[in-house]
Parts: sequence; C-alpha cells; structure tokens
Amino acid sequence: MSTKLFANPYIPPTLRALPHNGQVTARKGSTVTLECKASGNPVPTIYWNKKDAFSGSTHLADSSTLMLENVDRHHAGIYTCSADNGVKEKVSMDIQLTIL
Repeated sequence: MSTKLFANPYIPPTLRALPHNGQVTARKGSTVTLECKASGNPVPTIYWNKKDAFSGSTHLADSSTLMLENVDRHHAGIYTCSADNGVKEKVSMDIQLTIL
C-alpha cells in the first residue's frame, strides 16, 4: 500500500529587477523599459511606484514591465517594483533612472 501526498506549498515572493545593477541611464526623448520578474506561490502581483520628493510615492502600474516613452528630466528618479502574494511580507527593489 502506498500513500501519495500532494503539496501545494505557499512560497513567499522573490524579485529580480532588470537591469541587475538597479541603474538605468537614458537619453532625453527615448523610450525606457523597466522590468521586474517575480516568483512565488501563489503567483505574486507586481506593481510600480515612483518615489517623489513632493508627494512621497505615486502608483504607476500593475505589471512586470513599466514603459516610459519620450522621457525627459521629470521621469528621472527612483522607481520601486514591489511583489506581493499574501505570504509573509511584500518584497521591493529600487531602480534609479537617470536622464541625459
């Protein structure tokens, strides 16, 4: 007689931002794509915020990719990618965008 156990373990989210060094430099007028890959069980929800000296933080998107078109100096700053799946605490990574 054998017994089969099926497990569906809950796994906290992990996060990987691209580029790996967390630094992006772009020319004014170009298109910038910031990417954040998350894993976990259940599948994490990914969202983006931009840190702002005046308003604190602004919600930008709910996807693994954030595309910024025709960038200029007001796009420069720190973008935070966060992943949450309800298992333990959310995880976050910052990406610094510099515009030339």
